[in-house]
Amino acid sequence: MINNFTYYQMITLPFSRKAYLRLKVILTWVLSAFSAIAAAQDDSIDYTNLIRGNDDGFAKVFEARPFIFPKDHGSHPEYRIEWWYITGNLEEDSNPSNQWGYQITFFRFALASDTHKTTKPDWQSEQIYSAHFAVTDFQHQQHYQFERFSRSALGLAGAQHTPFSVWLDNWELSSDTNNFFPLTLDALATDNNAGKVALKLSLNSDKPMVLQGDRGFSAKSEAPGNASHYYSYTRLNTTGTVTIGDKTFTVKGSSWLDREWGSSSLDNDQKGWDWFALQFDDNQELMYYRLRTNNSEQNYQHPSSRGVWVNRDGTKIELSPNDVSLSPLEYWSYNSEQKYPVYWQLEIPKLNVDIKIKAVINDQLWKQQLQYWEGAMIVSGSHTGRGYLELSGY
Repeated sequence: MINNFTYYQMITLPFSRKAYLRLKVILTWVLSAFSAIAAAQDDSIDYTNLIRGNDDGFAKVFEARPFIFPKDHGSHPEYRIEWWYITGNLEEDSNPSNQWGYQITFFRFALASDTHKTTKPDWQSEQIYSAHFAVTDFQHQQHYQFERFSRSALGLAGAQHTPFSVWLDNWELSSDTNNFFPLTLDALATDNNAGKVALKLSLNSDKPMVLQGDRGFSAKSEAPGNASHYYSYTRLNTTGTVTIGDKTFTVKGSSWLDREWGSSSLDNDQKGWDWFALQFDDNQELMYYRLRTNNSEQNYQHPSSRGVWVNRDGTKIELSPNDVSLSPLEYWSYNSEQKYPVYWQLEIPKLNVDIKIKAVINDQLWKQQLQYWEGAMIVSGSHTGRGYLELSGY
C-alpha cells in the first residue's frame, strides 16, 4: 500500500528522477481531480469562517516571544493555521505602461490538534496545504486566479526553513542559500482562455523586517489566545518575468511579504476584515487592518484593529483605530447579496495622510474554494503609490 511508504523511503527505490517526477505528476493530477470534485459539490468557504474555526487542542498565541530565525521562516505545525503571503506590483522594463499585480499565498492548515505530537507519514498526514496564485493584467483588465490543495505527502507540498522553501507541486517560494534572501518565486498555471500564466521572480529586501503589533504579537481581540505571531517585509525589490499566453515580459517592481501563524483570530462580534498593504512612491509603507463590527459609533472598527506606518529608514509608527479614518467611497456588486468596497478614502491626521485607494479592476474576487476579495490598488492624494487590499466577510 502506498501509505506504508514515507517519501524518503520512496526516493531510495530504484527509480530514475524522471520516473519519480512522472509519478509525482500522476499523484498531483489525482489530488487535483479530488479537489475539483469537492469544488463541484461544496459551496465556497468564506475566509473568515476558516479563521474562526475550532482551535481546541492547538497551541495558541498568548504573548510576544522572541523570533528564532531561520527556524521561524518554516512551518509551525503545533498551530492550526499559518501562511506565507506575497503581493506585488510590476511593470515591463521596456514599456512601463504594461503593468501587472500579483498574489501568491501558501496556506498550511492542521486537521487535528495532535499533529505536533504524532508523526503521520504520506497520505495520513494531518497537514493540508492550499496555494493561491493570481495575476492582474492592468492593460487588458483581466484577473487570472488559480487554487490548489494537497496533503504534505510524498513531497507534493510542504515548508522547510534551511534552506528556506515552501511549495505546492510546481509553485514554490524558495532560497538557494542558508540566507532567507534573495528569494525565488516560481509559479505556472494554465487559464482556459489565456493559456499559460506564469511568474518567475527574484525578490530581495530593501528594508529590515517589521514586527507587527507588540514585537510580533498581533492581538485580534481581548480574548486570550485570539492572536497571531506576525512579521512583514514591506519593500521587496522584484525582478523577473511575467508570462501570459505566448508572451513573456521582463519586469521589475516591488513586493510585500507577510508571515503569520496562530490557532484562532476572530471573536464572535467580528464580521471580517479589510487589510491594506500600501507602498508609497516616497519609499514609505502602510499596513492597516480594520476588524469589522456592526458598531457604527466606532465606524465599524473593532478596538483591536491595528496598523503600522514604516518610515524610509525602516523605523515604524504604531497605529490604532483612533489614528485612522476609513471611508468606503464606491462598491462593486458580485451578486444581489454581496458587494465589496473597491474605492476608499483613508486618513491619518497625525501623519498628514489623506489618500484615496482604488482597485485597478473591480472584479478581483476569489471564486474558488476559499472566497474573499484580493486585488491590486492604486493610491492617490497626499501620498501616491501602489498596493494590495484584502476584503473578507462580505
